[in-house]
Amino acid sequence: MATKSPWQEIWALKQKPGEINVFGKSTLSRLQKKTLQILRFRGVRTCIDYVDSDLRRIQEFNADVHIAASHTSLRLMHELLANGYASPDGFKGKLFLLHHNTDERFSGIHAADLKRSSAVYLGDLENTVYSEAIAERVTFINIVRSEQLEKELRGMSEFNLHYCIRKVAEKNSGGIVAKPFTKGFIAAQVGAVVLINEAVDDAVEILGPDYPFIIPDNSEAAILSGLQKAEDCFGGPEWILAMERMNAMKSVFSHSSIAAQFGEIIDFLSD
Repeated sequence: MATKSPWQEIWALKQKPGEINVFGKSTLSRLQKKTLQILRFRGVRTCIDYVDSDLRRIQEFNADVHIAASHTSLRLMHELLANGYASPDGFKGKLFLLHHNTDERFSGIHAADLKRSSAVYLGDLENTVYSEAIAERVTFINIVRSEQLEKELRGMSEFNLHYCIRKVAEKNSGGIVAKPFTKGFIAAQVGAVVLINEAVDDAVEILGPDYPFIIPDNSEAAILSGLQKAEDCFGGPEWILAMERMNAMKSVFSHSSIAAQFGEIIDFLSD
């Protein structure tokens, strides 16, 4: 819950009618319900982006627009509302899908013409499955802060298989959180395929249930089997199918696609 702050209410009272305010994960933990009420009274339109946040917080906030950063997030938000999970005052506003774009720093990188599959994991090790046996077949690059990425970019062209195995959230974690498929988007941008488990939000929905390199769970045995399959299939029909699916996925996070989604939000707020 946000700590009450009179300064937040004073700030809200100073906002001009017709302005649009977007609240993301860095401010959501401190956002007060009264602040949104004041902004609505002032004629200010408000949007909340719930990426990496507990989706159940839609019960707390009556914003004009509630942004889902993935298909999974949008579906879960609709399910929450259908099950009566809304503010006692009634749910106001509208749900919109707005995919994340990719990091522009990857725009000049392309997987080299390699002779075999070469796997990499780029990200926070806390979010994936790691073991010594897996590390023998996957290069793990631990990235916790964005600044750490710079020195690793040049070597990314040496990998054509991105390890996108996500830990399954614990049932009693206390939240409903859906992640955008940004690791998959990055892989598609640089011309690589992905190894994914079914728990990765949006992956199966976007790539299709017959995508060749989906494993049923994130056990070590299933991961090693998936890595072996990718190695065995390299250059063959299943690898080519995977590349086709990855290439097709580019339309999901293209500038024009995201601009169109953003345009729908602006049109709604302009009515």
